[in-house]
Amino acid sequence: MDQWTVMIKDHHCQYITHEEFEKNNQQLQLNKVNNEDSLLSGPAREGSTLLQGLLVCGVCGKHMTIRYAVNNKIVPTYECNWKKRQGLTGCSCFSFRADLVDPVIEQKVIEVLTPANVSIAINALGQIEKRNASMDKQWQMNIQRCQYQADIAQRRFEQVDPANRLVAASLEKNWNQELEKLSLANNEYQEYQKKRETEFPSHKRKEIIALAKSIPSLWSKTTNTKDKKRIVRLLISDITVTKDRDKKMLFLNIRWLAGPTQQIQVALPALASDKYRYPKEMVEKVRTLTLQYGDDKKTISLLNQQGLLGATGKPFTKDMIQWIRYKHNIKMPILKSNDELTVEEVRTMFNISSHMVYYWINNNYVTARKTPANSFLIKITPNDKTQLLERIKTSYKANSMAHASLIT
Repeated sequence: MDQWTVMIKDHHCQYITHEEFEKNNQQLQLNKVNNEDSLLSGPAREGSTLLQGLLVCGVCGKHMTIRYAVNNKIVPTYECNWKKRQGLTGCSCFSFRADLVDPVIEQKVIEVLTPANVSIAINALGQIEKRNASMDKQWQMNIQRCQYQADIAQRRFEQVDPANRLVAASLEKNWNQELEKLSLANNEYQEYQKKRETEFPSHKRKEIIALAKSIPSLWSKTTNTKDKKRIVRLLISDITVTKDRDKKMLFLNIRWLAGPTQQIQVALPALASDKYRYPKEMVEKVRTLTLQYGDDKKTISLLNQQGLLGATGKPFTKDMIQWIRYKHNIKMPILKSNDELTVEEVRTMFNISSHMVYYWINNNYVTARKTPANSFLIKITPNDKTQLLERIKTSYKANSMAHASLIT
């Protein structure tokens, strides 16, 4: 109603008056318990997840929902997509598998329900009962005192002479004030009783301690997830979840019904790409062996001799080493002697194309060896150089290329 632009009262026929409508709305707001200030977990419902309705998103503050992803099998997943449903963003806040969190909370619940903890809680409850009894006695004494004062004021008013109106009015006023104090004390005592913790029957303490000793075995034998959910809701108010994507951690902030809070860190599983990614130590080892030997076969042999395995859990192969070098820009070193030349150096020396250099190599006009980097190193003696120059003179393509280079 606060957002209405225009409101005309009594414009149409009414079922109830406007005052009754406002009074009903006010009562509904007072009866509302699941609002922004107090999120309730709700009753235990069907489903295979333990924390359904208990998890609160640490990003938007809304309850997380359940998704059942089917990937050869049903995988329950907690997800918060409230912002996505509202059109505020194009993706969900975050999600995670239920089997990462449910076992952790189960273990915490079993730890809380140990006989020692239950015994401590019962002893503490006994102290609270004693304090409540003392407070209750004080309230009763206060009410008795107010009742006594009201009775005295009543007797004084009844004994006064009615002809003395001023004194009678004064005594009546005092009597009304004492009655108001008595009514206020009774109302405050009733409110105190409503807020006071429910008394725990003493004859059931031994039964609960005996039950606590068998809770771990009963929990493991119970196949009804709904019963487990009810037990968890008796202990936990809600769990606020935040996610650190960089550290791959989940932070579970548990708010116990007893009052204290507790934070639990849960490590997220590595992504599929991270599982098959080589660590920095392995990359540096491949880099060192490549620069030292300049031969992939030698690198593979040494790694397999050390019992090291690839990212897939298999022995190293040529394809694996070549992929590591390509991915991390590890270039194969050129290990050549002083009398060896590369294809580029030979091309520059004779002013010919690289195709002709490879033609010489394929036809054994020059002595060449193939390196592990799949390149050639060529040896040219003075006699070979003289023969090659004569061959260039009689080659039509070589002369055309040399003539073109002179023109340019």
